[in-house]
Amino acid sequence: MSEAAPSRLSPAIIATIITIPVMVIVAFITYAVIKTDDKTSADTPLKAMSAPESSSPDCAALIAALPETFDGFGKKTTSDDGMVSWPPGNQVPGPVQLRCGVERPESLSPTSGLQVVDPVQWFLVPATTEDPGFLWYAVDHRPYVAIWLPENVGNGPIQQISQLIDEHLPTAPIDLGN
Repeated sequence: MSEAAPSRLSPAIIATIITIPVMVIVAFITYAVIKTDDKTSADTPLKAMSAPESSSPDCAALIAALPETFDGFGKKTTSDDGMVSWPPGNQVPGPVQLRCGVERPESLSPTSGLQVVDPVQWFLVPATTEDPGFLWYAVDHRPYVAIWLPENVGNGPIQQISQLIDEHLPTAPIDLGN
């Protein structure tokens, strides 16, 4: 009786057996890193925005009155340039940010639609495809305040901020750039 010789796997099969699990692990790690970077990114339109009146006493009073946190967000931080940020929690894609003392929004015009979040009138700047959120300007108080709200954040932060703007900033006529 002859015994059958053991069969050998070809080098191509061995390479495939090793490569597939390694590629799956690399893909998961890459996805996790990219997803984490997206979630903690603070590169919103407010980051590059000029705020010439940010050191005004009115802005200081507003910033001091802002809540330490919003539901679903971390603790408030204030940067050296006066931007206030609440980092995202597990259920939202990005931070809530506020900048007081910004310039009048250039796109505000007589045909602009305004929305009232009692008692403040807000101007929503249309979102761009690369910015997963919404840029709002409080246009009936001075100095101007801009806030960034990530998608699916709900209306809690803008309601609280509206109340505080009304309490701490003087009302002013809406400047439509005429």
